[in-house]
Amino acid sequence: MTKKKYIGKVLDPFISPIAKIFLSRKRSGPRPLVIAHRGLPLEFPENTLPSLMSALREGADGVEFDLLFSKDNHPYVCHDSDMTAHTSNGREVVNILEMQSQEIDALKIYGDYQISSLGSTLAELGTANPKRLYIHYKVENEVGSEINHIKAVERAIRQAGLEEIAVVMVESGRIEPWISQAPRVQILQCWVGLPGEEGRYAIDDSRQFNLNHFGFYAKKPRGRGARELNNLGFKRLALYYGSYEYYRYLSSINGKSVIFTVNDPEWMDLCINAGFTEIGTDNPKLLISKSQ
Repeated sequence: MTKKKYIGKVLDPFISPIAKIFLSRKRSGPRPLVIAHRGLPLEFPENTLPSLMSALREGADGVEFDLLFSKDNHPYVCHDSDMTAHTSNGREVVNILEMQSQEIDALKIYGDYQISSLGSTLAELGTANPKRLYIHYKVENEVGSEINHIKAVERAIRQAGLEEIAVVMVESGRIEPWISQAPRVQILQCWVGLPGEEGRYAIDDSRQFNLNHFGFYAKKPRGRGARELNNLGFKRLALYYGSYEYYRYLSSINGKSVIFTVNDPEWMDLCINAGFTEIGTDNPKLLISKSQ
C-alpha cells in the first residue's frame, strides 16, 4: 500500500461522518429526476423491454440502457455481448456482435425474454412519456463501423420523435464521428478515467466540438476535480462511480449534475440533499419514495 493510500485509509473513517452530516441538509429545490438504470433489474432481466417499461410505469422519470450492434449493423438494447450464459437455445457461444439481426430477433434470453431492437424500444418507451433517456453506446462495438451505427441511432431517435430527451453516451476517444455525422443528436462525452491532467484533453475536445454534456468514470477526482468541472459551463455533468468516494465533492456540483448508480438507501438521501438533478439507480421504487 502506498503512503498516499495509507493516509487516505486512516483519515477516511473521520472524514466520512463529517461529510455525511454536511450533506444531510435538506435540499430546497425540486426533487431530482429518477433514472432507472437498465429498467427494473430487481424484478425483470436488465435492459429488456418489460424492465424498462415497468420502471416508467412505476414512476421513474427516465431510463438508461445499453446499446450493442449486430454484425449487420442493427442496434439492440443489450449490455453484454456474450449472452451464452443467459440463453438455452443450444448454441455453444452466443455473441451479439457476431450475429445477424434475424438471429438476434429469434433469440430467447432469461427464459422467454427477447433482446429488443433500438427502434422498437424507443417506440414503446415514447408511449410512456419519459423525461430523459440515456443510451449508452458500448465501447465493445466494432471500431470502423461507427458511421453505420451513428446513422442507425440517429434514425431511430428521429423516427420516435425523442430528440429532445434522448442523450447518447459515447466514450471520449470515439466522439468525433458522432459530432460530425449526427449534429442533432445530444451527446454525453464519457471520459473513462480520472479527470486530472489526462482529462483535460477530453474537456478540450468538448469545447472544440461545442459539447455541453460531459461525464467521467472515476473513484477519486484529482487535478481538474469535480469542483473545477462544475465551473466549466457544461449543461450536464454526469458522474459514474465504482465506490462512494465522491462524498467530499457532492455538494460542489449543484444545478446540473447526474450521478449513476446509487443503490444504497443512505447514499440516496445524501445525493438527493446534495442537489443532484438526476439520479440513476437499480432501485427506482425506493428512490422515488425517498425523493417525494
